Amino acid sequence: MDSECKRQALAEDRINVLPDALPSHILSCIDPKLTKCVVRTSILSKRWKNMWASVPNLYFNDQDFSSSAGFITFVDHALDIRDSSAIKKFDLSFTRFELCAEALSRIDDWISTAVKCHAEQLRLHVNTGFLCGCF
Repeated sequence: MDSECKRQALAEDRINVLPDALPSHILSCIDPKLTKCVVRTSILSKRWKNMWASVPNLYFNDQDFSSSAGFITFVDHALDIRDSSAIKKFDLSFTRFELCAEALSRIDDWISTAVKCHAEQLRLHVNTGFLCGCF
């Protein structure tokens, strides 16, 4: 009976036997407005912990965060844990918070990373009306 339960459990755990490219592709097709849902897939298994960060299409929107510091930390972390795979689309929306020197510097670094990863499409939406006087 014990081996029957194990066999049934293995048969039901089909998500972990998928090749990495398939879940990555599926995650990259999820609506950009649902980035938090994509990140939440990391709880599915240890194997999926950072899989969301290797998807070819990256969408970052500061509307999903309560502070610019949280958003900056999130994007930095996502790009730091990313493997060397190419980026197909890099979409960044930074419109909710003030753009101080630190934020502008980080945006510049993110663009450089996208270019180094051979981004095919680069979309930036930055509200320059929120420039703060820290220059």
